[in-house]
Amino acid sequence: MNKNKPTVTIGIPAYNEEANIGYLLADLLKQKQTGFKLDKILVYSDGSTDNTVSIIQSFRNPLIEVIDNPERLGVAAGLNAICKAVRSDVLVILGADMGVDDHELICKLILPIIRGKADLTSGWLQAIPPKTWFEKIIFHGRIYQNQVFYEYQKGNNLHTCFGAVRALSGRLYQHLRFPTSVGEDMYSYLFCIRNGYNYQSVKSAVVSYKLPDNFVDHKQQSVRYFRSKDRMAKEFGESFVNQEMKIPFFAYLTGGFWAVTHFPIYAVAYVAITLTTKIMALFDLQAATNDKWERALSTTVLKS
Repeated sequence: MNKNKPTVTIGIPAYNEEANIGYLLADLLKQKQTGFKLDKILVYSDGSTDNTVSIIQSFRNPLIEVIDNPERLGVAAGLNAICKAVRSDVLVILGADMGVDDHELICKLILPIIRGKADLTSGWLQAIPPKTWFEKIIFHGRIYQNQVFYEYQKGNNLHTCFGAVRALSGRLYQHLRFPTSVGEDMYSYLFCIRNGYNYQSVKSAVVSYKLPDNFVDHKQQSVRYFRSKDRMAKEFGESFVNQEMKIPFFAYLTGGFWAVTHFPIYAVAYVAITLTTKIMALFDLQAATNDKWERALSTTVLKS
């Protein structure tokens, strides 16, 4: 790592993100470079057919670069292209549909890496206030999940590693290549742990995102997540994946009791939706093999 200030590249894989990419880049240019030097913000356009690339180029800022790939290959190809193109001490990966209001997000996210405490970190996803009834159900379901996942091992577990807000040390991302877009965030965590690197959750590094506002979009995301376990088992072995995914039943039980006592209607509705999508995932074999970029359209617009 640089003996002076460690260098950072922000990598953003994007596919048809004209609705948010301009807002995201503007927010990132406001980041306080406390304790680090920003090398560049590198956006990989995965065969975008909208105005994503032209919006990026309109910034005319030397810190912003774009890889305009003409063919849609999937998020794994985008992440691999970013990893190959970067030489910084730390690589920060953000989702193109995220919102960044905290001007110290990058500082917080990379701090454990700079201090030598971790090679992979992940921040916190904060959903913007829900509007529809369906969004409110999923919103409260996320509250329940966070109650469980951030209590277990102080949040340092597979379930808090989010693809939309990660930081990777140089020694990790230089050896990391994503074989599939299915569960790529899960893959980064499992690769980290299996190869003796350290992971740390950084709850203070918060980005905002929009929840799906309909069942179809939510099902698309959920089925893909449930099927990703099968894909990871092929890469790392079923025993190791089960070990890293396991959360004590008591944690689910106490979290569920807390949810039922605080928002009973939403809790019951969320359980019903989750069971439905789990059953649907059993019959959706394509979700475990489709490597193209799957987008939930209702989650792409944060600001209107």
